[in-house]
Amino acid sequence: MSGTFGPCAGRPIEKEAVDIDAYGRLRELEEQAEDAWLNGLADKAEAEGRDGSVSLEEMAAALRSHST
Repeated sequence: MSGTFGPCAGRPIEKEAVDIDAYGRLRELEEQAEDAWLNGLADKAEAEGRDGSVSLEEMAAALRSHST
């Protein structure tokens, strides 16, 4: 089986068995990495300020006016 997208594109996918404890540790690491990434995005957005941002109501109004 070969992957189509991502880092394994065009290469065979190697399978490796892990025990449930190792899986739990890997899942926790993945969640920590995702949290750190999302927090970094939030920090960057806060640092950029609100200039140029719009409320959900303004966005909805713009989408409604664009679709008519």
